[in-house]
Parts: sequence; structure tokens; C-alpha cells
Amino acid sequence: MTTYNNHDHGVTTVIVLGDGSISLTIHGEGISIPVDHPNRQTIYNAVVDRKLHLIPDLVDIGKIIEDQASGRVSVKDGVVYFNDRPMHNSLTDRLLDQLAEGETCEPMMAYLDNLGDNPSTRAVGELYAFQQANDLPITEDGHGMGYKIINKDWTDCYTGTISNHIGAVVSMDRKAVNSNSEQTCSTGLHVCSQGYLDSFFASSSKRVVLVKFNPRDVVSIPTDYDNSKMRVCRYQVVKELVNNRTGDALKTTVYRDESILSYEGAMFYFDITASALRKRLNRGVSCVRVQVDGEPMVKLLD
Repeated sequence: MTTYNNHDHGVTTVIVLGDGSISLTIHGEGISIPVDHPNRQTIYNAVVDRKLHLIPDLVDIGKIIEDQASGRVSVKDGVVYFNDRPMHNSLTDRLLDQLAEGETCEPMMAYLDNLGDNPSTRAVGELYAFQQANDLPITEDGHGMGYKIINKDWTDCYTGTISNHIGAVVSMDRKAVNSNSEQTCSTGLHVCSQGYLDSFFASSSKRVVLVKFNPRDVVSIPTDYDNSKMRVCRYQVVKELVNNRTGDALKTTVYRDESILSYEGAMFYFDITASALRKRLNRGVSCVRVQVDGEPMVKLLD
């Protein structure tokens, strides 16, 4: 524990605790800065550098959000607003998590813009519950991420006719997707979370892929399986998981797209033989070798 006693700009008795958190007093009010505070390191640097006049603004999370959001996000009486509308608690928590990881407000603002385009108020409400129940990231362009189980030949499990190869965009008429969340097994394109995956799946005859969906395309969240699956009218396949292991695939708050698939999947994707794929990899044409969880994989290049 390190103690700094100062009387600069109302900041007094700053204590850096052994766990990395910071305790300080500003104008007589005791404040604790947890290790996951978005500005924790900057506050610590200000203490060490004796720039205590910076600390009050650095402590104020509302000001942090407002400064980054270009006026589109505000904080009033502890409530976070986006375009003057209160943000749902699940999204506020996610925004704070993003800031703690060093991200900006931009991905969340893009997500909220897309969410506002969803024509169903009920679906939006159900999506809040899905986000709260499942710790899944969003993308830089404001989309959601999830998992999907498909056949070994890259087709969907239900009809066996819809291709889900890496990069494929799968869609159907929104009106054809069942919007009744009480009807748990029905028509629509399905996306799930880790929880549903764990309860459903363990088969070498299937593949698991990551998919990206726009929140405007979410139609319903079935009530079974604790909000762990959804029906959408459109998604894009972005990555195959190694040996169907989810690992840390979606552990960050913001997911950055990268198309990665197995050697077998790459041969299918390019429609070439193993030797032709090796030649392509050696030349770095369209793809390169990468390691994921210790397994050799192929990363598609833009």
C-alpha cells in the first residue's frame, strides 16, 4: 500500500492499495477507484506525476462517456442516455466494460443505431435480455456475435441445403421468421450463445462457426434455454472454431472480424486439393497459415 498526502485541487490522501485499486478523497468525499475503472491507469499516473488537478475529471465516468460520444451519449442523475433516450442497463454495463478494456464508445453507438432500425419493439426488449444473459461481444460496426452449429459439409442442420461456408451471408424474408418467442422450435435462422452450445452439442460430425448478425435483424428470442438462442432473418458466417472448441473466441467486449477456418474447410472454401492449398499458403495468395489454440489454421486475406 502506498499513501500520498496532498492538498491540491481538493484532492487529499490518495492511497494505492495492494490489489491495484485506488482510494482517494476529493473535496472531503471518499472515492474508490476499482482496478477495472476505465481511467484507473491514467489516474494512477496523475497521482505519481503530481498532476492532481486532472483527477476529478478522470474519476467522473459520466464525463468520460460524454467526452467520447460527441454529444450522443449523456449521463444525468446516474442514468446513461443515448440520443436523449435512456439506455438499457445491460447495454450501459457493456459500455462500461468496453471502456475498461480501452475501447471507445463508437462500437456501442453503432450497435444502438442498428438496434433502432429493428421494427419490433418486442424483439428489441427480448434482445436486451439476451445480451444480459450472455456475455457476447459486439463488432466495430455495431453488429452482434454468436455461434451456430452446422453440418460437416457446411450446410445447415435443418434442411441440409443452405451453405454456411466462411463469408456466406444467409438470409430469409423477415415475415417468414416466427416472431412468437413462446413457440420455441420454429422457422427462422438460428444463432446461439455458449450456454446453448454446451447444452446441445458434442459431435465430430458437426462444425461450429461464429456468425455476425445485425441487431435490426433479430426477430425473436425463444423462452426456453434461458435466453441462449435467437431467431434472425440474416447473418454472416465469419469463422470456424478449432475442433469445435469455443475457448476464448468471444471473450472480449468488441470482436474484430477475421475469417479463419481449418485446412479441410479452406479446401472446401477454395474448392482445391490439399497440395493446391499448400502452394497457395506458401505464396501467401488469398490466405496465410495461423495458429489458433495450438492448432494449424488458415486465415483468409482481404
